[in-house]
Amino acid sequence: MPRILKLHIFTLTFFLSILATTIVYGQNNDFLDTCFNSDGTAYFPPAGNRNEFFDHKVLTDGSIIIAGTVEPEAWNFDFVAIKILPQGIIDSSFGNNGYSTVNFETGDSDDRCRAIGVQSTGKILLAGYLSSTSNQTLIARLNTDGSNDESCGENGKVIIEHGFPPITGFITSNDLAVLPDDRFYLAGTNGNNVLLNLYNEDGTLDDSFGNQGYGLINVNAGIEVKS
Repeated sequence: MPRILKLHIFTLTFFLSILATTIVYGQNNDFLDTCFNSDGTAYFPPAGNRNEFFDHKVLTDGSIIIAGTVEPEAWNFDFVAIKILPQGIIDSSFGNNGYSTVNFETGDSDDRCRAIGVQSTGKILLAGYLSSTSNQTLIARLNTDGSNDESCGENGKVIIEHGFPPITGFITSNDLAVLPDDRFYLAGTNGNNVLLNLYNEDGTLDDSFGNQGYGLINVNAGIEVKS
């Protein structure tokens, strides 16, 4: 039998054996780690009427912080972060029995958290926007225990007012990336533009980036529409 054909047969046999082993292993374990909350799943009671979660970070000790929005009162939304220990139970030492909420107290308080990041100090960044007025980015910074970091902004809260050139119209802030020096990017949208902001470690805009701290990409630029 030619050597190349033998090699192909061996490769195919080896691949099929791995696939079969993986399928059997998956069936026996149901793809869940039963060390996590005894059966691989966990349910956590909502901190208000409704909870929506959009992002999470796994810490160096295996703990998980998930971030999103909570509705403590009808149509009054706040930021919320929940810390879960590696074994899948709430860390009651974090915030208030495992939950940390941030109310920006901006009129009707329609505060929508969409992203989370962790700085080198372990401090936790939560970011989003005020959906009722559409021109404010909201940033909160928490200490490792879930309390507001009073060294950042006003009691741990920073509100960035937009609505001036180069930014006009509705904005969102949907994703966050922390740099090694603890500055961080926020990515979102501004109308038809992709919006990217660079912030200093304390949540102030880094105006050395782009146009006064803003980078805009018009996704419609160069697209020719034909009838």
